Amino acid sequence: MRPPSRPYPRLTAAAPQRRRGFAALATGLAFCLAAAALGTAHAETPALQPGARFPKWTLTDHTNAKVSSSDLAGKRYVMWFFAVNTIGATTLGDALRDRADKFKEKGVEILGVSFSPPKDNAGMAEKEKLPFRLLSDVDRELGLQIGAADRRRAPAPRRCTYVVGPDAKVERVYCEVNFLTHADELLADLK
Repeated sequence: MRPPSRPYPRLTAAAPQRRRGFAALATGLAFCLAAAALGTAHAETPALQPGARFPKWTLTDHTNAKVSSSDLAGKRYVMWFFAVNTIGATTLGDALRDRADKFKEKGVEILGVSFSPPKDNAGMAEKEKLPFRLLSDVDRELGLQIGAADRRRAPAPRRCTYVVGPDAKVERVYCEVNFLTHADELLADLK
């Protein structure tokens, strides 16, 4: 004789694992929503405006070399802030990479800055074959000074790009950039 059929699935050892998987998914979704909400908190005006003196800084690049503003004295550079291994960062990084020669022709050095450690930046630089230095501002010191972060524990910087002139003054500021068109916008604006 056959046992009666059950109107519900039989609970097995896998059921708690499925519940944990669902809980992890729900937690991940909540984290993403919270991160998106935190990202909108960055919508304030940047601390620096064109004409302001860009602060002095010293950061570590993705090869663990120290790089400072004094190394770039008398040079024009673009400093773009990004979150490592995000779609926006890789898309914009690739666009800047593909136009690196055009920036060089204009006498402009490209520098990327994240809040991640040099090791993470090195992974992105290698994976995306980026020909420019990626700097780490893990303590958010520079990010706080120039408006790329609004607090020391910010999980990621604002999508800001600064063009700094040979006199160490801010020439242009771009915040909340469109990573699909920003590289071309920069090139067009660099005279």
